[in-house]
Amino acid sequence: PDAFGEWDYFSLFRIRVGKFKSPIGLEMLQAPQNLSLMERSLTRNLLPNRDLGAMVWGVYQRGLLEYQVGIFNGAPNANFYQESAATSSAKTLEARVFSRPFLDGSADWLKGLGLGVGMSAGSVKQSNGQDPMQTETFSYTFFQYNSTVTGDGERIRITPQAAWYWGRLGLLGQYVRSTQQLRLVTGTQSVRTTHDAWSTQASWFLTDDTATFGHVQPRRPVEPSKGYWGAWEIAVRYAQLNIDPLTFAYNLADPGISVLRTKSSTVGLNWYLNSNVRLTANFVHTDFTGATQAYHAASHEDGLMFRTQLTF
Repeated sequence: PDAFGEWDYFSLFRIRVGKFKSPIGLEMLQAPQNLSLMERSLTRNLLPNRDLGAMVWGVYQRGLLEYQVGIFNGAPNANFYQESAATSSAKTLEARVFSRPFLDGSADWLKGLGLGVGMSAGSVKQSNGQDPMQTETFSYTFFQYNSTVTGDGERIRITPQAAWYWGRLGLLGQYVRSTQQLRLVTGTQSVRTTHDAWSTQASWFLTDDTATFGHVQPRRPVEPSKGYWGAWEIAVRYAQLNIDPLTFAYNLADPGISVLRTKSSTVGLNWYLNSNVRLTANFVHTDFTGATQAYHAASHEDGLMFRTQLTF
């Protein structure tokens, strides 16, 4: 959970100190109760979740422009369980800027368009800086570094991102590129690896409701006596994650159990009974491709998930 203090006098200049979400990725910044699909995409494996740090941030003109800049401990990628121990004695700089350039324009269909980019730069030396990568359904670990791997210097992340909401339609996508210096603890040769991932998703309300990055408010909450049946939404997503082949060439990971590439397709159905209650069903198909013929772990994963969500 988050635990932070914030000075919030000016909307354009706020100071936050404590443990909270890393500001880099758009998908991670969306509140979990507001996700169109039950879990975040494969891109989460190359980004931190929460971290300890201090951040300056602000919003201009109701969201026309927003920014975040902070110094953080440097949590590992894919820290789903939110550990925030430093990965080096040096700290990590994280920053993000996001704009809705047509928010005050006359074209209604463009007002919900947002574009931005997040980044981080820091040094990793006390760990490999990457927690095991997992699927969104059964948390199956499809990639992890060998225990003999450690960070050996610079780690840079960059993530262009975009979202567009217009009427019943919602679109969201991001690309993540994570570059890091690594070496074996028994050796001196440093290897620069670059992993990347991307995801794109679309949602559509079958009922006369409005798509949003925030919390959905059904226009007609369930009330059978009036023939009201809440809001119904469908959502689809495709995501892919690619591991740098140098990872296996330099024995940083076991090619028998760690993949070279992962692809996932997700479809979902949401029923918002009212603004507090939501029923969700998701089906996820994930494919795994090994780097060599030595790969002998899972070739795919299929998952069907259901959730009842109460929000207060």
